[in-house]
Amino acid sequence: MNRLNMATSDDTILRRLRHRTHEPIDSDVRVIGVDEWACSKGQGFGTILVDLGQGQVVDVLTEGSANALATWLAAHPGVTTISRGRQGESAEGARRVAPNATQVADRFHLTRSPREAVEQRRQEKRQLFQRIHQMKDGGMKVSQIAWQLGINRRRVEKWVWLKEPPERSPIQPRPRRVESFREYLREKWEQGCHHGRQLYAEIRQLTYVGCYSRLAKVLAPWRQAEPESTVTTTQPLLGVPVESPA
Repeated sequence: MNRLNMATSDDTILRRLRHRTHEPIDSDVRVIGVDEWACSKGQGFGTILVDLGQGQVVDVLTEGSANALATWLAAHPGVTTISRGRQGESAEGARRVAPNATQVADRFHLTRSPREAVEQRRQEKRQLFQRIHQMKDGGMKVSQIAWQLGINRRRVEKWVWLKEPPERSPIQPRPRRVESFREYLREKWEQGCHHGRQLYAEIRQLTYVGCYSRLAKVLAPWRQAEPESTVTTTQPLLGVPVESPA
């Protein structure tokens, strides 16, 4: 609950869960969420069932087995989608009774899996780093370490001089919308730079990756708001400057 920014106690949650078990179950539930729950931390696991369409607990099973879930699903044949964690009991119970229902990973495990993959990759990197230094301390040459570990020699050359494995540099987001450069464009416009293609080239240098037409839409109201002015031209024969309407 703290992670979800919901201030409540363990006792309140358990009391609400037990209260829900005495309410009538909606037989028309179609999208169901399935997860484990325990009366005591780490002990006595059961199954909690939530109607994801209504956002309400519909039942709490005292068992966390595939048979318990299969029995419940058999009494609710209208279930078409099952959102669950990674526990195999839920998957087995759902396949047994509702083979045509779509099984999807719940949001918690969907975000947790990539995070665990990143942590695993980081741990493997640290182990490789330590292995390189052990081999170097044992008197092996860089070329020998690279050949034995099957990795790039340049990486070994770089890592043997480091005390900690290097962290990946964060990728800086590139502004893609022309609105990100509106302040810069306005400043250049007020300085007298009204040439669209020139402004386009400048913001491209500032990592803008959009098209020119989007820039033109930003500049159009500024062009319409310009006061009428005169433009100096030159007569081709006489070479005498004359004033003509803009």
